[in-house]
Amino acid sequence: MTGGEVLRTPAEYRGTKGLTAQARRVLDGIVTATIGTADNGVVHMAQVWFLYEDPGLVYFESSSGTKKVRNIVASGHASVLVKGKSGDGGSLLVLGQGDARVLCEENSRAVANRLRAKYIAPAGVEPMGRLLDRIDDIVVELRPRSWVQWSTTQVNTVIQQLPEYEDGSWGEWFLTEDNR
Repeated sequence: MTGGEVLRTPAEYRGTKGLTAQARRVLDGIVTATIGTADNGVVHMAQVWFLYEDPGLVYFESSSGTKKVRNIVASGHASVLVKGKSGDGGSLLVLGQGDARVLCEENSRAVANRLRAKYIAPAGVEPMGRLLDRIDDIVVELRPRSWVQWSTTQVNTVIQQLPEYEDGSWGEWFLTEDNR
C-alpha cells in the first residue's frame, strides 16, 4: 500500500449488506455463534448459544464474571458471527456488529427460556435449566447496526473459472482430512 492509496475489497470477497432471508435462516438455525468484544485493542471471542429475534436482535446467556460481559459493560459494543448453510449448500457466514447491553433480571428470564428452547429438547429442559441457572446469571442483548453475509459460493465460482480448473481439480487442489 502506498501513501494515499485506498485499497478496496476484491469483488470475490465482498459480502452482501443487510439481513437477507437466507441470512435469517442461518440465524434461526441450531448452530452456535461467536461473540466478539474488545478490550484495549485486543479482541476476545467466545462461542455461545444464541437467539435471533426480529427486528434483528441477538441474545445470549453468560456469566457476569466472563471477559466478554466485562468488555460489553465497559464498551457497550459487540459482534456476532454465525456460520450456516446457504441455499446452494455452501457455507454462509453472517456478521452483525453493534450495541450490546446486559438485560435487567426481570427481562432476562423470559429471553433465557426462549433461547434455551431453541437448543434443549423437552426431556432436557429441567436438568439443563438447573445447570444453566447455576452458571449463567445474565442475558446480553446485541442490537447490530450493520449486518453482512458472505457465501463460499462467491469464491468457489471464481476458482472454477480458472483456466486450469477441470472437473476433479477441487479434490486435487485442496487438502482435506482424507487426503493429507
